[in-house]
Amino acid sequence: MIKNIKITLFLVYLPFLIFLLFFLFFMKSGFEYFSLIFLFLILLISTMAFTVKGENYAEIQGQYLKHSTIFLIGYFIVHFQFYLDLILGYETLNNNFVVVNENIIIKCMVISLIGLICFYIGYSISVLIKRVEKEYYSLASTMFLDLISIVILIYYYISVNPLYLTGGYNIYEMGAQAKYAALAYTAFVYAIIIQRTMNLLSKKTNIFNLLDFLKNIGFITLFGVFVYLIGVILSGDRGPIMSFSLLYLASYLILTKIKLKKIKILLIIICAGSVFSVLGQARKNIMEDSFIDKLQFAIFNTEDNVKKSIVSATKELSLSVNSMHQLVNYIPAHHDYLYGKLQYNEFLLSLPLGGIIFNYNESPQTRKFVNIQNYTTWIAQGDYPSYGNGTTIISDLYSIFGVVSIIFFMFCFGWFVRFLEVKMFVTGSQNIFILSLVVIYFCEMLYLSRSSFLGVFKIIFLVFIILLLNGIFFSKRKV
Repeated sequence: MIKNIKITLFLVYLPFLIFLLFFLFFMKSGFEYFSLIFLFLILLISTMAFTVKGENYAEIQGQYLKHSTIFLIGYFIVHFQFYLDLILGYETLNNNFVVVNENIIIKCMVISLIGLICFYIGYSISVLIKRVEKEYYSLASTMFLDLISIVILIYYYISVNPLYLTGGYNIYEMGAQAKYAALAYTAFVYAIIIQRTMNLLSKKTNIFNLLDFLKNIGFITLFGVFVYLIGVILSGDRGPIMSFSLLYLASYLILTKIKLKKIKILLIIICAGSVFSVLGQARKNIMEDSFIDKLQFAIFNTEDNVKKSIVSATKELSLSVNSMHQLVNYIPAHHDYLYGKLQYNEFLLSLPLGGIIFNYNESPQTRKFVNIQNYTTWIAQGDYPSYGNGTTIISDLYSIFGVVSIIFFMFCFGWFVRFLEVKMFVTGSQNIFILSLVVIYFCEMLYLSRSSFLGVFKIIFLVFIILLLNGIFFSKRKV
């Protein structure tokens, strides 16, 4: 198996990486379908090599629900689906929202491929390292965390804008207090599930089925999450549904080490994709009075259900590549690289009370340098935007120092993802904070591709602080 990985590294990944770098620096300006098809051939071969590379841990063999798989699904959708739709005729160069400049389409595809192959290289080299570590459990009660989470949930519903809860997502603001309450509630639920997972691991509790798992992980917390998600669904939002579902799935996989068959995973993806597609169509129907009306319109209206992509359910997510086109078209042609300025600001503002500590002042001049999302939106719409253009992980890394920063960070990220998988399925978590990284990144992997590289840090910092304080005051014992 190790021999196969070394062969793949030197005969597939490195030659492709060198070729793409030469192609990027010596390519001619313009758009050609042949070039796009050729790049997809490289994508196919490199991905097939990654999937058949072999596995040195029996615990991970046949385990498809893992960090790398979830990340790659999101990465393919965000960075490649639009280009595939172009080839198949579902999209055209007349899509002005995505196609900012048709001369940079091939360049963006090449940059995304370079990032992907560097991820493969980092992950594959990390596979060659055998990790054996002693398990170390940090145990604590979660009763106080449960109480706080209920109080926060009640406060959220008291403070949230009623118009937001009636299908007002992306139309009305939920309110500043409700926004902070939603973030705090999410952080507390993450902390509760992570700490209970740690407690159950220490007791070596046997989980025989899903009902047994939910009983051990706590019905009260599950009920609170259900109540919170009702409001999320009514608003038209979809992100928290995915995040909380993956949170419980991560805990379930850690405790049971179950390996679902491909057909079951496929059915789950199809069902989830259908639900998310309907919710996405529903929130677009702004003429309807309530979200229930919007939902009925989305289900029974056939006009929007015409297939407009190779995978219609992920069509909306695939359009996130527009932010990459905006950035690559602007940098370095019209502005120099930012050398980490955006990432530094985002890191500071990710810290609890970071905006107050560092005296952040929201203004058109400072807003654009908060993070890559704001900067890309400023490029597209100027100082007074009407909506957010979003970003992608490759856009974020490209803004630092172009392809060089993409190569370095995607290599490191591939290494890190493999580390998380080994911790989740093989060696166990050394402490509560490593377990937190394992679980939180599992929950955020799907949307990480359409986020900034540091976008997950805010929730990580909050969960760390909650678990640290809870451990100090309600620690049980350590094993």
